[in-house]
Formats: sequence, structure tokens, C-alpha cells
Amino acid sequence: MRQGGQGDKEEMGKESIKSHEDLVVYQMAFEAAMTIFNLSKTFPVEERYSLTDPSEKVPGIERGKSQ
Repeated sequence: MRQGGQGDKEEMGKESIKSHEDLVVYQMAFEAAMTIFNLSKTFPVEERYSLTDPSEKVPGIERGKSQ
């Protein structure tokens, strides 16, 4: 086996990254996001709405009124 050089990484079983989807951190984050998404589907309707309603989180915005 050679020492040093670009080929060593591939020899150790590492594959080249062609897309962000190849990154382990992306795969872990996507799996966590899907777990949270699926879990949130079991929440009562009122709770699901409060998770997504931006007017609940931003001070100064009143629901149902346009600016």
C-alpha cells in the first residue's frame, strides 16, 4: 500500500462525494427531520397549527390582517 497521496482515501473504502445527499451528516439530519415530521402528525390539530403559524411567533403581526 502506498503512503501519502490522493489515492489513499479511496483505498480505505471512502467514496467520492457527488452530491450533498452523499454526506453522512445530511443523511442523519434528513432522518431526524422525517422522524420529527412523522411524530408531529400525531399531535392534536391545534398543536400542529401552532407549529406552522408564523404570526404566533413574530411580535407585531396580527392574524387575519394584511399590512
